Amino acid sequence: MTLPILEIHAKDNNKIKHLRGLCEQASYRKKQQQTVLEGIHLIDAYLKSKNLPPESPDNTSSLTKPIEAIYLT
Repeated sequence: MTLPILEIHAKDNNKIKHLRGLCEQASYRKKQQQTVLEGIHLIDAYLKSKNLPPESPDNTSSLTKPIEAIYLT
């Protein structure tokens, strides 16, 4: 499965501000009830711990809450 690439051109992008908060501030992660998994090995370990396959047979997400994968360069 290939994920689409999203180019962000605005310097004040809300998604980037949100991701930066998640990456840099434990209090923000707690408030948002979200976390950051850095590396495919951590995502794989999370899915295995919940006995979840990456995708269900009908090619839809098997999770009730989506996992958002973002590659930052």
